[in-house]
Amino acid sequence: MKRDINKFYIEESKKAPNAEIIDFWNNNETDAVCIARSLHSTNVKKQQTRGNKLTIGTVFSGIGSPEQALKRLGIQYKIAFACDNGDRTINIDYEKELAHVRRLGTIEQKRIYVDNLYKTHTRKKNFVQQSYLANYQVENGNFFQDVKLLDGSDFKGKIDLFIGGSPCQSFSVGSATRLGFEDTRGTLFFEYCRLVNEIQPKSFIYENVFGVLRHDNGNTWQTMLNSFDDLGYHYKWCVLNAKDYGVPQSRKRVFVIGFKDKEVCDRFNFPEPVELKRTMQDFLVDAVVDGGMQNVNGELTAITSEKGKPDEKYFLSEKMKKYVLTPGTKNFTRKIETDKQIAAALVKNVYNTYRAGINNYVTVGDRLRHLTVRELYRLMGFPDDYKIVVSRVQAGRQAGNSIVVDVGMAIIREVLNSIQYNPNTCIVTNASTTCHFIPIYSLQTISNSTQAIQMPRSGRKVDWYIGGYEMPQCTARGTPVSISIPTMCG
Repeated sequence: MKRDINKFYIEESKKAPNAEIIDFWNNNETDAVCIARSLHSTNVKKQQTRGNKLTIGTVFSGIGSPEQALKRLGIQYKIAFACDNGDRTINIDYEKELAHVRRLGTIEQKRIYVDNLYKTHTRKKNFVQQSYLANYQVENGNFFQDVKLLDGSDFKGKIDLFIGGSPCQSFSVGSATRLGFEDTRGTLFFEYCRLVNEIQPKSFIYENVFGVLRHDNGNTWQTMLNSFDDLGYHYKWCVLNAKDYGVPQSRKRVFVIGFKDKEVCDRFNFPEPVELKRTMQDFLVDAVVDGGMQNVNGELTAITSEKGKPDEKYFLSEKMKKYVLTPGTKNFTRKIETDKQIAAALVKNVYNTYRAGINNYVTVGDRLRHLTVRELYRLMGFPDDYKIVVSRVQAGRQAGNSIVVDVGMAIIREVLNSIQYNPNTCIVTNASTTCHFIPIYSLQTISNSTQAIQMPRSGRKVDWYIGGYEMPQCTARGTPVSISIPTMCG
């Protein structure tokens, strides 16, 4: 049912003044409130569900941080397309090739044509694609190799949320050159804007490094803001740090959130910081064995007390240990610190031997080691069921290029609140009854004619009492439940 939610609530309240409000999904941040209306007074016993999945498209897709955020939030979604060239370059006439791609008849023909371009012009393998497809399902095989050869018009009006963060190395303070738009990678920002213009998504999320704000004395950022203005979207931007959203990593990133509808944009607010309750040490395999940290009700949680042991390959030799524990050269020094409680921002080439002032190292007795690949992914918000199918070096690069999942979760939650996204519509039926359950986010007021008694949250399962009737224990948010109570709806 795709009618305006507030209008629907008013209409349904008039039709059934005795309708009751049911909250049978539990979320630590936002409650999904459901309106139930019965056409007949009888027991409700059988439930059918139909999905209303959020449709997303991503570019510079990496290891799928937004996809992982939606998964951890328990939100049903489908991936219309993903796109990442795996940090490969080919020497072609992009303007000519994009024009040719646009003339091809189908999306599949366009994808295959670009696949073949890469096969012809480089022998390098797309390790990002390998990681992505091992963990996510993309509709119709729509994983594209090159953002500059992606025809956004194929997806016009079909995307609820478009997400991407163009390569940051051109603007990062950790880069040796910081060439900005003079670097080919820097110009990929304009490809992102082109795709927003062609796709016309309902909303978009753009991400880049904090350093872009100060690059070229702020001129680069002003150019980017002008480009967003030209898109005709209403947007807000903010710098968020991962350590303010539950992850012990100091990682500042700038986010731009855009909406087609001004009223929706006005409703949007960036998420408030939350208290940091864990340290980097809580994410180490020394504390929780590989496989023992999973998503539980949206939180990365240790599901076992078993401790692990890091592989020997992560330990530094005495010679390298001495090197990384020096502050640097006379022209560039950093404070030496190991065993940080809040990790330094993970870098792309994490397994290069950076000094301890830049990289993260762990002391084990009198020895020193790198973070393991699994520890890197945990510090980026990925549970241990994320499949790591590439080498240690490739996996480290992919983790270092990603968005922290917990930050994405906090933003996406606010985006969905703003667009009043209806994540699922359930139809409950038997021979004589039809009840509609319409989840509504952040319902501000409840009519005096309705009744709702909500018991306090009590972990993964909760008991609900509706109009004096007890409902069976309902599973956590995101999972529909079968219910049977007398004359639930008036």
